[in-house]
Amino acid sequence: MGRDIDLSQPLSDEDREFLLARNQHAVVERNDVAFGKADADPTPPGALGTEPSLASDRTEADVEAMAGGGEADADVAYEDMTHKELDAILGPRGLSTSGTIAEKADRLYDAEDEERARQAAADDE
Repeated sequence: MGRDIDLSQPLSDEDREFLLARNQHAVVERNDVAFGKADADPTPPGALGTEPSLASDRTEADVEAMAGGGEADADVAYEDMTHKELDAILGPRGLSTSGTIAEKADRLYDAEDEERARQAAADDE
């Protein structure tokens, strides 16, 4: 369920919603600032800790928590992870570890969407 989003132009409402649903707040914020969205935060990306954690900032415990289906840090984007980190999350979930970082990230986002749908259905019962 990947989606091609052109970040060289302002985000559509649909693209914005898609990214925000996947905790891509920093990507949306950078785009808003770059294209002068009226309600955008004028703080430049990277200032005051606005950037998501980079791979070097993640601990092994963070990756292990994510592998178990937990969330170590809601602002961590799968696209910012290394192949090794993604494989450590995909493998225990029974998901394929093949492909590019983008493909692996999409696979994890899709799995999260499916889990939320299952949880919503269980909550409705």
